[in-house]
Amino acid sequence: MPVSTKGLRHGLTLFAIVLVSACARDAAQEEGPDVTAPVPEMTDAADGPGAVGRGGVDGTRLDGADDRYGAANYSSFKDFVGADRVYFDFDESNIRVDARPILDEMAEWLKHHDDVTFTIEGHADRRGTREYNLALGERRAQSVEDYLVAQGVSSDRIDTISYGKERLVASGTSQRAHQLNRRARVVFNN
Repeated sequence: MPVSTKGLRHGLTLFAIVLVSACARDAAQEEGPDVTAPVPEMTDAADGPGAVGRGGVDGTRLDGADDRYGAANYSSFKDFVGADRVYFDFDESNIRVDARPILDEMAEWLKHHDDVTFTIEGHADRRGTREYNLALGERRAQSVEDYLVAQGVSSDRIDTISYGKERLVASGTSQRAHQLNRRARVVFNN
């Protein structure tokens, strides 16, 4: 039985559509869960409504602690904030718009743990003189301190230091390496 060219084309087109849709479905399944979807709130049975023990009737803790903030340590700080540093534009010490939510989270955690003292390290990329980059790193550290103080963190708890271009985290001369080195980082003292 002879097959027409038109019929063969239609058959191949249909096969291609089925193949592409099957591949797309497999790829979607391999990608995993949608990370932009809200995460369901996890509760411990001991913390639920009517719980006895550390939680009260409405699930709040009786001892006044707030589990969202964790312990007063660096690991808990990074878990809460998601970062320990913010980045700066070339030759700038102004707080970038994308750094503000990070600094707001830092301020919230630090206000909750008012016994923590810390140092803000200012850094620069490798371009420029040692002296210029030390001054730029100091301005960056000071900008972060000023922002945190404006958010209610006591300045008595904050030290600043500049390392200029002495402690690079990325080697090389690419724009990406330079961007990673233009930063201010929070480090705990205690």
